[in-house]
Amino acid sequence: MTWDLARIYAVALWPACGAIFFIASCRLNAMPKNTRWPVVVEYAIWAGIGFTVPLLPLIGEWPGPGMLLLMYGLVLVLLCSARAWAGDMAPDEATDRAPLSDIPEISE
Repeated sequence: MTWDLARIYAVALWPACGAIFFIASCRLNAMPKNTRWPVVVEYAIWAGIGFTVPLLPLIGEWPGPGMLLLMYGLVLVLLCSARAWAGDMAPDEATDRAPLSDIPEISE
């Protein structure tokens, strides 16, 4: 059996998709009941991406190098916000709207 490049890309996506699904699921689990709806939807979409992208070859959509770079870039995006989610707690921005006094003024 010979593996062509599309199958190699598909297998190389599995760790990234697993990481995206794991991180998003953990953050969804850590969210309190008063989490803002857009934040819940955002992480549900993240989890959906992590779950469905590895299944795309089943419908004939094989990944390429662009998809590979995109998925590992998305893992980096999630890892960059890890500090805000430390201790399995949602950041304040996820549960409450920022008051207008916290918005910096634009100086001309």
